[in-house]
Amino acid sequence: MLLSDNKKKRPYDKRSHDDRIGALQSAFIELSAIARVTGLKTDASAAKVLKKAFVNKSFFDEKKKTKDTVSKQRYLQMAQEIKDFQDKFNELPHEDTILGKAEARKEKEKDRAIKAEKELVSSREQVAGLYQKIAKLQNRNKDKDHGLIELSHQALLANKQNTSNTVNFASVALVSPDLYLEKNGRYCFDDEALRSEAWARSEKDLHEALCRELPMRVYMLIGPGCAGKSYWTNNTKSYWNDRHPVVIDATNLSTFQRMKWFNIINQYIRTNDIHICGVIFLTPLDTLFERNNLRIQGKKMSDQVIKDKFNALEWPDLKEEKFNEIVVVRHG
Repeated sequence: MLLSDNKKKRPYDKRSHDDRIGALQSAFIELSAIARVTGLKTDASAAKVLKKAFVNKSFFDEKKKTKDTVSKQRYLQMAQEIKDFQDKFNELPHEDTILGKAEARKEKEKDRAIKAEKELVSSREQVAGLYQKIAKLQNRNKDKDHGLIELSHQALLANKQNTSNTVNFASVALVSPDLYLEKNGRYCFDDEALRSEAWARSEKDLHEALCRELPMRVYMLIGPGCAGKSYWTNNTKSYWNDRHPVVIDATNLSTFQRMKWFNIINQYIRTNDIHICGVIFLTPLDTLFERNNLRIQGKKMSDQVIKDKFNALEWPDLKEEKFNEIVVVRHG
């Protein structure tokens, strides 16, 4: 019966003990060097040393008796040397091994990461400091704008009843997207398509109101829902009697939202006699909640929407928004 290639019987080893031990030493020196490069002590195991030297494992067996006790002792010393290498392998310096180099790189990357983190923290602190400076400057400018608005408001109140030019107007030209948000008798605030159409129709209404050859004052209302804008609009005492009133009744909470109306007004302001008055409604949040609860079903908003709108109010930027006058309407 033939044996497979893997199970073929090795030829009889005719080498002397000196030759075998010399082969073992050479194999161990070569494999231990490889082990230190790779960082794997198994690359210089007793089994691999025996295999490379073509020496039978029985020579490392203490229990196997032999007549040549001197040679036997040399084999066992060789086996012990390999074992000592294995046991003390982790204590050996591995700077030049693959594993050692990897660990060194890891330590360098760690140090680099720590340094980068410190630099990042320092940069964040510098950025935070800059943001604080910016916030202070913005608050300072806002305080100036608020001061100008208050002065404008007080001056207008003082002169409101003393105007010499009076006009008679039968009705207010009202521009409001809310006028077009009803569908089948139901208010549909959440209908995106309807809202888009309502805004387009409102912009058309403003064009039609401003193209008249009349002295006009455009009242741009600024305030969240339930702030009292509609009530103010329906009160004839709200308007000066020197110009025909055009009221833009929408929240207009941000500069961006108001600039849409300014873009239309600016098309007529050079040829027609038009003043622009910003009307800011300052109503406490709890009052907004109370008024919202009294609204009819369908017009009610969630408390979160009310709160978001309340917090979204941006005071007019008098450098960008060319109001001729500012009115502040306070609750109560």
